[in-house]
Amino acid sequence: KGITAPNPEGQRLAVQRAIEDADIARETISFIEAHGTSTAVGDVAEVNSLKSIFGGLPRNSIGLTSVKSQIGHLKSAAGVAGVVKAAMAVKEKVLPPQINFEKPNHYIKWEETPFYVITEPKEWNRIAPDIPRRCSVSAFGFGGTNFNVVLEEFDRDIYDAWKRSKDSKPEIIPESVPEMQVEPQEEIPVDMEGIRSYLEKEG
Repeated sequence: KGITAPNPEGQRLAVQRAIEDADIARETISFIEAHGTSTAVGDVAEVNSLKSIFGGLPRNSIGLTSVKSQIGHLKSAAGVAGVVKAAMAVKEKVLPPQINFEKPNHYIKWEETPFYVITEPKEWNRIAPDIPRRCSVSAFGFGGTNFNVVLEEFDRDIYDAWKRSKDSKPEIIPESVPEMQVEPQEEIPVDMEGIRSYLEKEG
C-alpha cells in the first residue's frame, strides 16, 4: 500500500476508542463530521469502517458531512477545520449541509447503513431530552495516522444528573498489592585510591 492509502482497521479503531474514551453509547451520536476526501476508494473505506461500528442502528439516524466540500483539503489542518465546524454545529444546534453533493457514491450500500448525507441545514434535535447532542469528528492522515474525537454539548441539568449518578456509585478499591521484599545487596567495594591515582596520572 502507498502512504496515502486508507487504513480501514486503523480508522475503525480510532472511532471506537474515541467512543470508549468518552464513555458513551454509539447510538447517542447523531452527526458525523467525516474525513470525506470525496475519492472513490477513500469514501468507501471510511463508510465501511463507520458501518462496522454503527451498523444495525436505524436507517437515516446519523447525518454525514465533510468540511472539505466547502474549503478543500487543508492537509495537516484538516482535522482542526472539522472540529471547528462540528463545534459550531453543536453551538448553533444545526446540522450543517454538504455542499456540491449531487449523487451518492454508488460503491457504498447506503441502504445497509444508518447514514445519510445532509444536504440542507436543519435543526439538530436531541435523540432524547436527557441525551445531549453528540457528534464524531474524524481526521485520517498519511501512513495510517488516524484520529477521532467525540464532541458533546454542555447542559447543566444533564451534567448534574450524570455527576449525581457517578457519585452515588460505590468506589471500587483494588486489593492491596503485597509489598515487595527486596533482599539487601552486598556492597561492592570501590577502589578510590586507584581511581584517584588514575586521574592524577592521566590528568
